[in-house]
Amino acid sequence: MNQRYFNSQKQKIEALSIIGKLVDTLTKLEQQPLRTVLIDHQHKLLSPLSDPIILNTLSIKISTCLIQYEILLSESESLLFKELFQLI
Repeated sequence: MNQRYFNSQKQKIEALSIIGKLVDTLTKLEQQPLRTVLIDHQHKLLSPLSDPIILNTLSIKISTCLIQYEILLSESESLLFKELFQLI
């Protein structure tokens, strides 16, 4: 985990911000499965009972989704995912 995110609450807030940006930018039909994964995990992170492990499962689901559906990302989308993965 990146040292600047030692506090899981700060990590969660930053992740929610990035996920929100990604949900707004993933508008192509072929990106819908990835958008669904992000929205599902966004809801889980918003839960008061959320666990930091949710971010780990999110990274696995994102990777699986990208491969399974052969989703291509723009440069700006790739940079946002890079930021998100740095939180984990």
